[in-house]
This record gives sequence, structure tokens and C-alpha cells, in this order.
Amino acid sequence: METFLKTLFSGLALGAVYALVALGFVIIYRASRLLNFAQGALMLLGGYLAWQFAVDWGWGFWLGTLFALVLTGAVAAGLQAGVLRWLIGRAPAAQILATVGILVTLTALMQWIWGAEDRVDYAAGFRREQFHVFGVSIPWVDLCAIVLSGVVVAVFFLVFRYTRLGIAMRATAADQEAALAQGISVRNVYTVSWAIAGVLAALAGVMLAVGAGPTTVLQPNIAFYALLAFPAAIVGGLDSPVGAVVGGLIIGCAQQFGGAYVVAKWVPELGANFTTVLPFIIMLLILLIRPAGLFGRDDVRRV
Repeated sequence: METFLKTLFSGLALGAVYALVALGFVIIYRASRLLNFAQGALMLLGGYLAWQFAVDWGWGFWLGTLFALVLTGAVAAGLQAGVLRWLIGRAPAAQILATVGILVTLTALMQWIWGAEDRVDYAAGFRREQFHVFGVSIPWVDLCAIVLSGVVVAVFFLVFRYTRLGIAMRATAADQEAALAQGISVRNVYTVSWAIAGVLAALAGVMLAVGAGPTTVLQPNIAFYALLAFPAAIVGGLDSPVGAVVGGLIIGCAQQFGGAYVVAKWVPELGANFTTVLPFIIMLLILLIRPAGLFGRDDVRRV
């Protein structure tokens, strides 16, 4: 029971991080039908900026994190306006490769600025705090990651459902030409979508850096977790925000339980890298059963 509860909370915390990144994938895909692989770089940027503000400049954890989220969102919006906007109407492959180029370039730039060495999490005391469930000690940071992600996702759904911005985003996702005919600025919707995705990615980067999930350090390799969040978006359905959340929780829990039970106890011959491959195995199995994902909708066109 102790192992199960610890693994469950750790899996939900990691899944909450994946859900934030996957939601960023879904937001941009719904708005522009673009797969944005730059999410990994934005996640890493959020983590490093939060560390810079909170530790190096001494602003404190919460203020540093807030400024990191805002600045990362602004950088994401700037990337869309400065790079991706000029590729609208071009081949989808060109746009996707542009996001890959942004990922590689930004990651290299951040490694040049902050170096490749590990930085211990800047909320070490926060991570050491524990709470107890049925006599089992669970890190507070895991619970906070789950709750904070839930709050952020709930706010997003309220904005998406009940505000003018949300209506514009839904209209653009449904039919760009019709949205333009109604006076909606599709370009502005694209830019706002990137800004929101950047904020979500930055928050995920901060959570990873403070120890939610399997890592407790800030390093360039955490950009790789965005690639593990991509199967979460596919599993849930690329056009479904609900699917992004569910897919993130599925992938996070599968990874943690796979490491704690399958690799550690049942089939150790699989090796530690099995948990890295597992999200893609789950993605392939789901695609064989439901090509559009668990909550996705098939694209049906009348001829």
C-alpha cells in the first residue's frame, strides 16, 4: 500500500505536468492545425527564468515564478508573430519544421546562457515537506502540482467557454474563414494561443524544476519531457482539451507504475529506459483502437 500510494501521487503529479504541456499542444493545434514542438524549449525557458528571478536575483519563489510565466508567454507570442506568422498558408511540414528549429535553437541558446550543469531545485525546503495519508509520507510538492494544475485547467476552461476570447478561439478552431467573416482577427487568436501555451509550458517547467515527478534538478534535458507529453495529447485527442488532461494523467501514472512495478519487480530485464518508451507504446495502442484519440473527433468532410 505504501508503494502504491507514493507511486500514485507521483504519477498524478507527473501527469499534471504532462497535462499542462499537452494542453498547450491542443490549444495551438485547435487554433491553427499546427503541431508545436517548441513547447519543450518554452518549458525549459520557464524553469530557467524562474530560477534566475527567484535565486540569482533574490526575488523569492512566487514572485520569480510569476514573472517567469509572464515573460515566457510574451516570448511565445513573439515567436508566433515573428516567425510562424510568416508561414501561414505554407505547407504544414514547413511550419512543423520551423517549431523544431525553434526548439533546437532556444535550447542551445539557454545552454549557452545558463550552462549545462544541474541546478538543485530552488524550492528545496518546499520539497522536503511531507503530508501523511494512511501512514505514508507524500511530498507536498506532488499534491501542490496536482491542485495547481487542476486550478489552471479549470480557469482555462472557464475562459475558453464564457469569454469573448474563448468564443473567438472556438470560432477560429471551427472555421477560420467564417471567423474572419465575423470580424475575428485570426492572427491575433494565433498569437494569444501561443502566449497561453507558453504560460502553460513555463508552469510545467517550474513544477519539474521544484521536484514534481521524477526529477529534482533544473537542467537542459527537462525539455525532453515535452516530447513525452506529446503522446499524452495524442492519446487524449489533439482537438480535445479534456483529452489533454486525461491523456497526461494516463501517461504520468503509466510511467510511474511501470517503473515501480514492471521494471523494479516484475520484469527487470526491460531496463530503466522502458519507462521512456512506455508513453509511445500506449500512444500506438490507442491509435490502433481510436485513431482520433480517446476524446478526439474524426475529421469528416462532405464531398
